[in-house]
Amino acid sequence: MSTRKVVTAGNSHWFWAWRDRVRDPTLTLMLIVQGLIILVGAPCAAIGYPGSRIVLELLFSIFAFLIILVSRGAITTAVATVAMIATLAGVFLTVIAPSTSTVLLALSVRSQYPVIE
Repeated sequence: MSTRKVVTAGNSHWFWAWRDRVRDPTLTLMLIVQGLIILVGAPCAAIGYPGSRIVLELLFSIFAFLIILVSRGAITTAVATVAMIATLAGVFLTVIAPSTSTVLLALSVRSQYPVIE
């Protein structure tokens, strides 16, 4: 049964109608967020600006949320939700208690490419 038929079936499926309405604007927002990630977030994080890594992770989280809004099926939505929760948990753990390998990678990149102040 297609999504359009479910929408017209009755008021009990208002959720699918809401998702159909926001699908097109969400795709536009996804394009904008991808542009910000590629053209602004990643270069700033590579250079090593303070706070840029957190902003980049926030942009990735926004993108993951938009994927949840665009996804059509229940399984796809569940997989996207689990992936977003795992990503947020990983970011939280990295910020709170970074592992030794993360610290060594960050220090090695900074020593190879010093930040010009």
